[in-house]
Amino acid sequence: MVTQRTLGAQDQKFTFWFIARAHVAPHDGEPVKHDGTQTDSENFDSVFLEPEAAVNRLSFESDREVVRKAIHLVRTSHFPDTVPCNGQTLDLDGQAKM
Repeated sequence: MVTQRTLGAQDQKFTFWFIARAHVAPHDGEPVKHDGTQTDSENFDSVFLEPEAAVNRLSFESDREVVRKAIHLVRTSHFPDTVPCNGQTLDLDGQAKM
């Protein structure tokens, strides 16, 4: 999804939204952040948040609505209960499945 916001008389801000599943560490189930993936011109600080905390952190209601829709899509879609990770099968909490 792409949203657009007017910034002043001649400026526009485009935000590209996406849904992704984070890889989790098998030893603690926490999301794994990969540093060093940005280009020299990018200056972004990414964080992992619980869904409702992400909604509350946003400044604009239109952005909060986008995230609410994404949360609804994820919670009502039929995703697999397990994911492959480094030769193991993990449940969605990052715990190894036998």
